[in-house]
Amino acid sequence: MRLIIGLGNPDKKYANTRHNFGWLVLNSLVSKKDLSWKTHKASNSVLADFKIDREKYYCKATDLYE
Repeated sequence: MRLIIGLGNPDKKYANTRHNFGWLVLNSLVSKKDLSWKTHKASNSVLADFKIDREKYYCKATDLYE
């Protein structure tokens, strides 16, 4: 299992800036793999997962300053 975490700032003024580079990369990956985000309320984040060969990958983007 592998976890890929995209860091960013939830404030709208940071949308599409270097402050949200982690989110931009994850959104690109999720889009290219034709995945969808699933809300994970316990961690205030969204998750997407996929497999490459036998390895499971989880993408996580949080909506909080942590």
